[in-house]
Formats: sequence, structure tokens, C-alpha cells
Amino acid sequence: MVEKNIWYWMIILIAGFAVYGTWPLVLNEYRLGDVCPKIFNIPACYIVFGCFISALISHVLPIPYRTLIYFSVVSVVTLIASVGTLGEIIGFAKCPQTASGIPMCYISLSIALSLLFFQYMNVRTQSNIKYK
Repeated sequence: MVEKNIWYWMIILIAGFAVYGTWPLVLNEYRLGDVCPKIFNIPACYIVFGCFISALISHVLPIPYRTLIYFSVVSVVTLIASVGTLGEIIGFAKCPQTASGIPMCYISLSIALSLLFFQYMNVRTQSNIKYK
């Protein structure tokens, strides 16, 4: 049994927030179309939403290769959000914005980096507990 630490619970909180925050964007894209930028003709918000759900599921359920799956899907979000953020700053891309005008790719990037850091700390803490 894996001992739960603060990092484990922070990941659940942040990933849950990410899924909750991305869902309205996915709904708007489905209903209205052309809300999110496309990656190979697939709305980026669909990919990001799927990755956040996959990260949450792989973190919580005892499935094989859960850490590899987690890092892979969060890395996909990090890559998409990095390109979107860079594009927003340089001017070659336009990210959907919050009601207050903050580009959502900035928020996705900060969430993805937080999730990568928290999982790194979670794995590191678990390995210290396991081998002491």
C-alpha cells in the first residue's frame, strides 16, 4: 500500500481543479466551434481535457505504469500550453481567455508545471519511505 503524503493530495486537488476548469471550455468548443486552437484538426482543449482526466485517473487508480502514464500526459499538456503561451506572447497564436482576460494557456502551463513538480516530489517522497 502506498502511503499518502501532502504531494499526493495536492495532485488530486490541482488535477481536479484542472478538469473542472477545462470542462466549460470543452463544452463551448463542442457547442460553438472555433473556440480553441486546433492541433491536427482536433481542438486543443479536447486534448488538454483528456490529458488532465488521464493524469487524475492514473494518479488515483493502481494501474500498471501509472507514473509513466501520468508524466506522459502531463508532459503533453505542458508542451501544448508552452507553445500556446509562446504563441500568445509573440503573437502567432491566440488562446481562449478567462472572463478577466487572462489567456487560458498561461493557466494550463502553470497547472501542468505544478503537476509535474508535485508528482516528482510524490515519487521522490515515496521512494525515500520505501527504501529507508
